[in-house]
Amino acid sequence: MMISTPDFPEELRRLVVDRYVVLYFIRGDAIVVLDVFYGPSDLERKLEQMKLRF
Repeated sequence: MMISTPDFPEELRRLVVDRYVVLYFIRGDAIVVLDVFYGPSDLERKLEQMKLRF
């Protein structure tokens, strides 16, 4: 799943691994992992927290 948001320069992608969610984007030939969190966490809250870091 890709998350389109104007607050981040690239499209965020989500990968679910067991009960964890990995948020990442692709920049050129690299994969940049922004966050890994436990699946039941609130995705919207995590995105808001990440906005504050960028």
